[in-house]
Amino acid sequence: MNILKSLSIIFLGLIFGLGTLQAGELQLDASYGKVPAVTFGQMRHCRIYSDELKGYLTVDIWLPPAYESDAHKHFPVIYMHDGQNLFDPALSFAGAAWEIDATLEKLIGRDIVNAPIVVGIHNRATFRPSDYIPERPVMEYISEDDRDASGMWELTGNKFYADEYLAFLVNTLKPEIDRLFRTLPDCGSTSIMGSSMGGLASLYAMCEYPQVFGCAACLSTHWIGNFDYDNTIFPNAMLAYIADHLPDPASHRLYLDRGTIDLDSSYENWERQARDLVRSKGYTEDSGNFLCMTDEGASHNEIYWALRVDVPLHFILHSDDNPYIPEVPELQAFHVIFQDASKPWSKVNAFAWAPGVLQLGAWPGKAMTEIEYEGGKAWEIKFSHKVAPANIIFNNGSSQTKDLDFKPDMVYDFSGPLKNITSGISEIVDSSGLKIFVRGGMLQIESEKDMEIPLYSLEGLQRRLRLFRGLNVIGNLPAGIYFLYDKKILIP
Repeated sequence: MNILKSLSIIFLGLIFGLGTLQAGELQLDASYGKVPAVTFGQMRHCRIYSDELKGYLTVDIWLPPAYESDAHKHFPVIYMHDGQNLFDPALSFAGAAWEIDATLEKLIGRDIVNAPIVVGIHNRATFRPSDYIPERPVMEYISEDDRDASGMWELTGNKFYADEYLAFLVNTLKPEIDRLFRTLPDCGSTSIMGSSMGGLASLYAMCEYPQVFGCAACLSTHWIGNFDYDNTIFPNAMLAYIADHLPDPASHRLYLDRGTIDLDSSYENWERQARDLVRSKGYTEDSGNFLCMTDEGASHNEIYWALRVDVPLHFILHSDDNPYIPEVPELQAFHVIFQDASKPWSKVNAFAWAPGVLQLGAWPGKAMTEIEYEGGKAWEIKFSHKVAPANIIFNNGSSQTKDLDFKPDMVYDFSGPLKNITSGISEIVDSSGLKIFVRGGMLQIESEKDMEIPLYSLEGLQRRLRLFRGLNVIGNLPAGIYFLYDKKILIP
């Protein structure tokens, strides 16, 4: 390192209170990688050398606006794994981030949480399984006879660093954070959070260091350990370890959740057992030290964790005991038609996605259904998802369209979306003299007279509709299936 560069980095360290550069001390170094962009609060992008892991780790430290505006205030701290995926979609895995800053802006703005400092520790890429897979459950709770069959040694390349990783967090990183920033360093104000293998690492951290971490939030916890859905060796070992080491519920809190599709679907049995075990140890929802959530229709990636991260953040940081109602989006129904007489394909597939999320499976996507539409041959697909697609491709397995903008309830050809789908329910309900249509995603009812009728959803009575003679457009209906008299209506 040349003299000018050394002086410039030391100068930056002095500006931000980071001191001179020593092994084991946080080093402000924006030249190492890119600084995550945030829309709320401030970001410090640092490196720190770990004697425990024999190398540098990248650390992003997010400070709330109150950190600068109130010079006497001290803040709780949340340590989070997979730090590169927390704030900036441009820098995160698969182009999707947890959007922690945006979610905290919402919660802090509603004055329902205590503003925290968030410390995001970047994973070490190929060493991620070695760092995050809990070491003691593997070494002490899996018998010698089961080691090869467990698949855990193969997963980690025979390298287990979880104990060293936690020692780094506790003995190197946390003292630096507490030294340089105005933290509340006590156990009750220090939490740890992660997803997938990071969920395992978070629970392991609270069990191994209960005097340091008072709360663990584990999203989509990777209970199966490796990726063999039927292998029970590691999950049984992990549950046995938890039974022996879960800390006192009088002083600790735990959050667990999972989605229901793709990889998350494989966690169902183990998550249920974990929840039952945790409750048997004295953690209860009523006492406020335990919260669990099943996110229907959610898959295993940053987009879905971003959609529900307000729930664990509120659980960790809530400033009062008023119940929090999360704004988790429901499944949305989508409907598209492909019609292009210039491409007389014998089959058509649809492949749709948003950044980091495939709505219609692996290539070539899902097969569309052949229909007749407005007097010609067409192809149709209807599907549901929590996240709206951004793009869609139509293909016959070899030829394909370009990447097209996704718009629901549209008719497409090779060039893209052409017009709204106009077909829908158009039947006379004999007993009431109503004509019922679905157009542009809205329920439309043509009535011969003023009247009031019941509208039912799958869950029961939705509302009573006040109709007037002529055409009535019923807006603000969530996507789903409804019933008017004996007629089933799909709102896409």
